[in-house]
Amino acid sequence: MTSVHDLPAEAQLAARRSCRPRAFTLVELLVVIAIIGILVALLLPAIQAAREAARRSQCANQLRQQGTALQNHHDARRTYPFGVEMMGSISVGGGLSTWAIEIMPYAEDKSLQDLYQRNVAMENDTQKDFRETLIPLYHCPSDFVSELLQPDSGPATGSHRIIPLYRTSTYRGNAGRAVPRGGASVTWYLGQGVAPPLDFGWRGPLHAVVRADTDPTTDGIQPFEPMNENDKVLAMMRPEKIKNIIDGTSKTLLLGESTNLYNRRRSFWAYSWGNYTLSQGWTTQAGASIPQIFEGNYRGADTGISPGCMDTQGPYNQESCQSGWFSGHTNGMNVQMCDGSGSWINWDIDGKVFAYMTSIAGGELEGDAHPQLNLN
Repeated sequence: MTSVHDLPAEAQLAARRSCRPRAFTLVELLVVIAIIGILVALLLPAIQAAREAARRSQCANQLRQQGTALQNHHDARRTYPFGVEMMGSISVGGGLSTWAIEIMPYAEDKSLQDLYQRNVAMENDTQKDFRETLIPLYHCPSDFVSELLQPDSGPATGSHRIIPLYRTSTYRGNAGRAVPRGGASVTWYLGQGVAPPLDFGWRGPLHAVVRADTDPTTDGIQPFEPMNENDKVLAMMRPEKIKNIIDGTSKTLLLGESTNLYNRRRSFWAYSWGNYTLSQGWTTQAGASIPQIFEGNYRGADTGISPGCMDTQGPYNQESCQSGWFSGHTNGMNVQMCDGSGSWINWDIDGKVFAYMTSIAGGELEGDAHPQLNLN
């Protein structure tokens, strides 16, 4: 048998070369890297989409848990909780509790509610631990990272020894259907512009109420005057019963998502200044949509992204920018209806149809002509 050593020198060299492991050339290595890059580029969007689908599903589940807690509250108390509890009219500038606080015993979070001091203003230093708590149930994973912030308006911006900070959240209750009205738009979350001839049936399932034992003559409570036309309606507003939702529980919005690019205009679960825990459906008095309520960009000067809602509101008042809806999802938001069902609303929904979903007893039908209002 002939061995390699019996071969001529040139043949031996060739044989040795053929036995060496063959390395990749630079061109081959670059081709492999390019193929891997293409595969990653193809797979990454799918992975991100799958993660967002999981986050969106978790968000919908959190809304469902809150909706169940609201129904449990109704079973136990025979009413939904109020949206926010106020010390008087908006001019008083004080509030006590929110729907998110009231449902805690029914959402397996009674221990946290036990920290809450019901007769102490939320801005008080003794409420600090309570209002700063991060509650996972109230924060959608698709939302911005939760922060401790001073809200942009309301009693939290007043004169305080220590600036009160609040924990941001994601979800808001539905306060009702609104339109711009003169110098102050209709706000079921603060009781502005709710005097007749506005239809009282336009209120939502979670709206502002004045604390039942409020004495209008108490120093600091003025100018809440139950004989004033607007305050008279505000004094009538009480936590709602399911039987009051005559438009149909499956067609009436209960909860939805509301965040904002401007962090001080996001939702704050413990802040009882209405437009941080409640939002509304909006149209103009002629029935036209106000698309800014779905933009989630309060003011360009605050976010660096122009224009913001306050920059383009035109003839509409600022309240429509302060009580809009937005989410970290693509193209829409999760919502919870009054019958306990969950749903999805796209941002391109007709504004009039969405506004009809926010009233509990407006009697609106999708095909109806919008009435010409004269509420100025």
